[in-house]
Amino acid sequence: MEPIPEQLAAALAFASRVMPSVAKSGTAPGAMGGYAYRSIDDVTAAARAALNEARVVIIPADGPVTMEGWGDRGWHRCTVRMTFTLVHESGQAWQTDIVGSALDNSDKGLGKARSYALKELLTRLFLMGTGDDIEATDTTRGRR
Repeated sequence: MEPIPEQLAAALAFASRVMPSVAKSGTAPGAMGGYAYRSIDDVTAAARAALNEARVVIIPADGPVTMEGWGDRGWHRCTVRMTFTLVHESGQAWQTDIVGSALDNSDKGLGKARSYALKELLTRLFLMGTGDDIEATDTTRGRR
């Protein structure tokens, strides 16, 4: 892996320090399990302020895209390998790839996969917490 240039690394470290947690404010429909999630809009809004202050922009680019049938009701899985270039105002840049995948039964699969890849980049790069207290919400009572 290519090392991150010094000024960009310092800016990313700064952004990480000021990046807030992003709560799981969304809830999937009951038919999909009713799980809690954090939306792409919530994640990008939290990251935008920190990255602006750090003088860093992220430039996405699509790589290979695959579409394959999934199930027998018109669904398909779309997978995209995206390259994200993080650029500091100094001109220093660094690239990384993230794969995004999504299920869809119309024409939104690629957009969903792109959103997932961006959300993965931001939450992984900045170790973006959810603010959840796992000890307070662990219903397994220590059993796994």
